[in-house]
Amino acid sequence: MLRIYLGRHGQTENNLKHLFNGGSVDTPLTAKGVADAQAMGRMLANINFAKVVTSAMPRAITTAKLALAESHFNSANDIVTDPRLNEMNLGDWDGVAIDALTDATQMDNYAHHPDKFDGKAIHGESYYDIVKRSTQAMAEMTAGMTTGNILIVSHGILLTFMANALLGNDISVGRQRHLLKNASVSVLTKENDQYTELAFSVLPETLANDPELAQQVFRQAR
Repeated sequence: MLRIYLGRHGQTENNLKHLFNGGSVDTPLTAKGVADAQAMGRMLANINFAKVVTSAMPRAITTAKLALAESHFNSANDIVTDPRLNEMNLGDWDGVAIDALTDATQMDNYAHHPDKFDGKAIHGESYYDIVKRSTQAMAEMTAGMTTGNILIVSHGILLTFMANALLGNDISVGRQRHLLKNASVSVLTKENDQYTELAFSVLPETLANDPELAQQVFRQAR
């Protein structure tokens, strides 16, 4: 059985300032973001990853490097980047204060009705766009693999909607759960081309409170 660990980057300056942090902007990790990425790495330290793939965006690459510095098996030399894992491009919204937007319909669709969100209207992407490119990347990444572990370090919207699609869910329900939290890890398995979720948005500081199955996938060296 193949396991895929989905890690979101640590907190950035844009996250802290409540600015849209999509695929056309990038700011450094905050001190908290650095510390949380290191804690994520300690949570993953006993997992031997056959592949480590990140988005091509600096905040994801930095998070992966910090996390892998804690690993007992892997290092930054293992990182491969794939721009298809970059965050959703939010066009005119990127870098703008979330509270400053006045288009109520677009904001409502963005936050609650992703199947109706019109990314082209803001010179950005739709949820359909990111699902298409991310699932293509995943198909290529996992081709021929039936066992082992893969680590993907990417972004909140991208990872949430990619996982939602891989689990067979429609885009319209992709926002029914919260987006993956900064420096959290979700875990999927792939067997006979079917994906199953073992853990969702697990944080190092709350791992002890998660179900036993979720705890096992972080403490077992494989």
